[in-house]
Amino acid sequence: MAYSPVVRQKAVQMRLQQRSSIEEIHRTLGVSQGALSLWLREHPLTEEEQKSRQRTKNSLRRKPRVSVPSKLHEMASDRELSRAEKGRIAEAAVLLRLLLAGFLVYRPALDGGTVDWLAEDTTTRRILRIQVRWAPISMETGQPLISLVKMNGRRTYRRYLPGEFDFMIGYCLISDTAYVFSEEELSRIKKVVTAQPSAAERWDKLRA
Repeated sequence: MAYSPVVRQKAVQMRLQQRSSIEEIHRTLGVSQGALSLWLREHPLTEEEQKSRQRTKNSLRRKPRVSVPSKLHEMASDRELSRAEKGRIAEAAVLLRLLLAGFLVYRPALDGGTVDWLAEDTTTRRILRIQVRWAPISMETGQPLISLVKMNGRRTYRRYLPGEFDFMIGYCLISDTAYVFSEEELSRIKKVVTAQPSAAERWDKLRA
């Protein structure tokens, strides 16, 4: 599969700036691990970095849940949240962050409900379509998961199509953290993205 130079540049940046592993870059960008091995051959992780990631992976396997749940999560720990409640909580959490970041935020009126918020940059007047998703914790990895699949009718589902949103933001109540992904970052991922720490509260992406 051929990848664009932009994707390759992002992969190299993740290695150089964030010291991301091939697996982490694969999960974020959707690029095959074989291609990443070739691209990053000249930028290897140190032996200590590799050992550190293996220790982290082993730790996550042993402790699949967030060790210190957020105060917000504790408020609802005594009951089972409905799907509708989870959606409203996630939307409210993202709305708060967008307002604090200085965006003007609107409910979409004429787009058929395909996104949850419209965020306007007060400096550039650029309007961004924001899709919000509830991000549960994976029992296998201990990291939040963001589904890229939506309902398509009463009992059918499909992946979000290119151009349906500008940014997808997954909100994890357990850690009270929002994970920010651009549509381009998710374009090669099929159904589910693991929310890596590198995407946590990355509101600067909206102004990139």
